[in-house]
Amino acid sequence: MHSLIELLAGLQDWHWFVFGTMLMVLEVAGAGGFLIGMALAAFLLAALLFVIPGLSWPWQLAIFALTSVSLTMLYLKVFRNFNDATDAPLINDRAGQLVGQFITLTEPVHNGEGSVQVGDTRWRVKCEGDLPVGEIVKVADSDGMTLILEEKVRPEGYRV
Repeated sequence: MHSLIELLAGLQDWHWFVFGTMLMVLEVAGAGGFLIGMALAAFLLAALLFVIPGLSWPWQLAIFALTSVSLTMLYLKVFRNFNDATDAPLINDRAGQLVGQFITLTEPVHNGEGSVQVGDTRWRVKCEGDLPVGEIVKVADSDGMTLILEEKVRPEGYRV
């Protein structure tokens, strides 16, 4: 225990800089943003110790803890959704891409459940009631990998 206190008492600015660098390397390895706040807190503490070299180790740890939590919370609030912004939100949602399309049923739908072939994929479908073969339906929504159908809808310009 005595050697731990001696180690903490000997903390200098370059220790915090090295610690911050190690945290940034771990962040680059894939921490998902969690270590950015801690790394920045370590860098800020290194700068603070450069200006105030006599800062005691309890104060160093307290400042590091508070700035780590603050900067991590700031990251989560401000930057967490930054990478989620996209101009193609449905790129990996194949069922979502079908919403709004019209499909002609090649198999009947019984009791509100059935399946339909769209392109090279067979989809599970749900709707209200029964639908006969040949019925044109609109994909109104998706629930996971299930298409929700809207019955008796004719696309614009459709002629019988």
